[in-house]
Amino acid sequence: MAEADDVRELAEELTSLSIAPKVLLLPDVGHYVASSRRAGTALEAELAHYRSVVAGAGNDQQGLHGGQR
Repeated sequence: MAEADDVRELAEELTSLSIAPKVLLLPDVGHYVASSRRAGTALEAELAHYRSVVAGAGNDQQGLHGGQR
């Protein structure tokens, strides 16, 4: 959780470095996302992020051990 303006600034900086961030802004939710009607959206986005990290880590491990038996 972060202030929307801070998130936008960070996303702009990352974009200028050719890193394409995925940003989900939930207006009018604040720190109470768990009790808001947008909780499902936030949790799905978070889960998608974790899945991409785990998949990336799996690919990295395959690259490290690709030639070994």
